[in-house]
Amino acid sequence: MPMRIMLIEDNDNDVELLKRELDKIFDSYELRVTDNKQDFIKLLDVFSPTVIISDYYLPAFTGLEALSVLKELSLHTPFIIVTGSINEETAVACMKAGASDYVLKDHLVKIGQAINTALEAHETKQAVKLADERLKQSRKKYSQLIENVGVAIYSVDLAGKFIVVNNRTAQYFDKNPEDFTGKTLWDFFPKHVSDAHFASISRVIKSGKLLSEDIPITIAGEELWFNTTIQPVANLDGTVTSAQVVAHDITQRKAGAEQLSSLCATQTTINQILELSLTEIPLKDIMDFVLEQLFSFSWLKLKPKTAIYLIDPEDSLLHLKAWKGLTEDEIARFSSFPLGFCTACISVNSDKTDRINPITKCAKKHFQKSDLESNCCMPLVSSGKVLGVLNFGYHTGFVSDNYETETIKTIGNVLSGIVQRKLDEKEKEKMRAQLIQSSKMAALGQLSAGVAHELNNPLTVIMGNMQFLLGSKQQNDNSDIFREVESAAQRCKKIVSDLLEFSRKKEFALSEIDLFGIIDRVLRLFHYQSDFMNVSVSSSLKEGENTVLGSATHLEQVFFNMVLNAAQAMPNGGKIEISSAISTDGKTIEIFFKDNGTGIPREYFDRLFEPFFTTKKTGTGLGLAVCYSILSQHNGEIKAESDGPGKGTTFIVRLPRVSRF
Repeated sequence: MPMRIMLIEDNDNDVELLKRELDKIFDSYELRVTDNKQDFIKLLDVFSPTVIISDYYLPAFTGLEALSVLKELSLHTPFIIVTGSINEETAVACMKAGASDYVLKDHLVKIGQAINTALEAHETKQAVKLADERLKQSRKKYSQLIENVGVAIYSVDLAGKFIVVNNRTAQYFDKNPEDFTGKTLWDFFPKHVSDAHFASISRVIKSGKLLSEDIPITIAGEELWFNTTIQPVANLDGTVTSAQVVAHDITQRKAGAEQLSSLCATQTTINQILELSLTEIPLKDIMDFVLEQLFSFSWLKLKPKTAIYLIDPEDSLLHLKAWKGLTEDEIARFSSFPLGFCTACISVNSDKTDRINPITKCAKKHFQKSDLESNCCMPLVSSGKVLGVLNFGYHTGFVSDNYETETIKTIGNVLSGIVQRKLDEKEKEKMRAQLIQSSKMAALGQLSAGVAHELNNPLTVIMGNMQFLLGSKQQNDNSDIFREVESAAQRCKKIVSDLLEFSRKKEFALSEIDLFGIIDRVLRLFHYQSDFMNVSVSSSLKEGENTVLGSATHLEQVFFNMVLNAAQAMPNGGKIEISSAISTDGKTIEIFFKDNGTGIPREYFDRLFEPFFTTKKTGTGLGLAVCYSILSQHNGEIKAESDGPGKGTTFIVRLPRVSRF
């Protein structure tokens, strides 16, 4: 297509001169000439010139006016001024008005160069304009893309200042994208996070290489995890001056991975606990190991003070069995709790995990010298039976974490099973010991019966003859010897009688009796005994509260022995306390005979109720054996407790209770 040239000129000679120069330059071209504004505007529409050449000044139209028309019509056609003379100021004015170049009429040979230069400049401008348009479109699409995408995207420069922030990023901070204008990373992120994040961004900008990393960011007090991809952003000249960050929220995925890891750790710990439980290691050591493992789980975020309490069925108290973080003073003060209304007891009584913050007034009574502000109690339950409680103390209020609770509960359930098994083993061992003791006592009973029968007849003969000799008129100086022999024979007769009492399985005449009356009679019998001259006796039994089904005569014999033994254990005087307690199920009554006498060594306990075993210088060793036999025939029990020599002794008699309801 030939070049289309519009010439604004009113001088025909100048037109011819210009045509000659154009003919030299271009093989073909179209030329249109005008000298007024109306034709100029019309030709712009119908001719669409490639280039416009205009005289600077015409009587009806000027070059500057033509440039003004182009500007009004938003046309950017190359425009060259041709004039006879022009000063520097006029030339500058023309160039500012939009002229591409100017040529003096006496230098028309330069018109070709001016046209080519103007066309090249025009093409460059058009290319730049097109590129700008495309860039604007691209930026618009990019802006729409990052605004609609569901991840956080933002750009940061070398100073850590935000350049672009999408809506998703702003939403995390409860802000609008405009709120980030002129702000830096440090205005929104914690300093340590901003420092580390900016270091990564700077590394990307300087190296020009993409970087991906996981970072934790605390926003509004909540820790969130993001997988960030940081990529360099270059200018048109290729210089990297900023970086774009695409941040995917992976908090839930991270939590899932951590839970998987913690599940593996929990299962490993469970296996270790179960392996320990199959050994001979004491239950206390197993519970210590459980607490140690729980505190090794970083995701639990547990803090001292922590303890494990177990219920003792004999006194219905929570007893401290294992602990972590307690001082010696706290161990002493927190050693046991009655099943009242403190947090631990509520947990035990309700069979539910109890979280309290702050701790209850009842708990504060026990923790008054402690710095605890809150605690969590989880019952240890096996087969529907509450065995004790896991008690976790905290210095500050805590946020409930279901996964944390489930982890502790899982470990607690395993521990509950082990505790129950250990208790069953202990009970089984106790029953086995009782069976052995019963068998031994039965064998001793049979032996005693045989020995008693064999001794009874000779003793009867000896005593009869001695009484004959003492009553004979032929007594001589040997009468004192005869009396000693008779006394010894009487003693042997008493031993034989006790042996027979121990060995016989008599059918007692049972009736409902109040132990208060029996104890009262026993104490009246001893009131004037020499053994009680320096001994005080007190009884807290109340009439009508301690009814059993039994033989009053034989139970009186048992209690007589209990009080007598206690008095004889205090040769220098002392105190005997008699008290009673009813089991939690109301089926058993316990009578306690407590003294502050000489005490009993631990190694004697297994033999206390064997016939002929005694720690006294005088005595047959049959008193406790007879008591054991009588109580066994009442479906009762007897046991002794002592902390050792010099620390007193407590004998406990258990009997089935007659319920009134």
